[in-house]
Amino acid sequence: MKYLIVIIFFFFNLSSIAYSSNIVYIDMNFILSNSNHGKLILKELENKNKTNIKELESKEKILKDLEKKITNQKNILSKEDLEKKINDLKKKIVIFNEDKDELSKEFNEIKNKSITDFMKNIEPLVSGYIKDNSINIVLDKKNVIMGNKDQDITFKILEIVNNNIK
Repeated sequence: MKYLIVIIFFFFNLSSIAYSSNIVYIDMNFILSNSNHGKLILKELENKNKTNIKELESKEKILKDLEKKITNQKNILSKEDLEKKINDLKKKIVIFNEDKDELSKEFNEIKNKSITDFMKNIEPLVSGYIKDNSINIVLDKKNVIMGNKDQDITFKILEIVNNNIK
């Protein structure tokens, strides 16, 4: 009976060793930032962000100029006119902050959708590679503390992505 238990234990350990060699890791951020299609997506996102920043800076400058103008007229205007202009400025600032939040929200939605679509496009390619190479588990590199460089398939997947997604 003891021999049977030892033999079973030996085979389970042997099979677990065989399975452990089929674990690889991949750096998805590297693929996003270095693949041809990923670079295009990131460039479009960067341009959209720059456009949003310029628009917000322009609106902010207008508000600062208006505030400066009100401050300079503080002694000239009547109390009612001053309060009216200050309240008008406050309303414009609230609208500016709402616009800023909306632009940020829209940008984040576009960014998330673009990256999600990219990941969906490369998923079949990674799945095919995994199937062809009899890989059991693929881990994201950011979750791997240490690993053998031979188990890193990032550059292989990057090449496949560049060849198949235009």
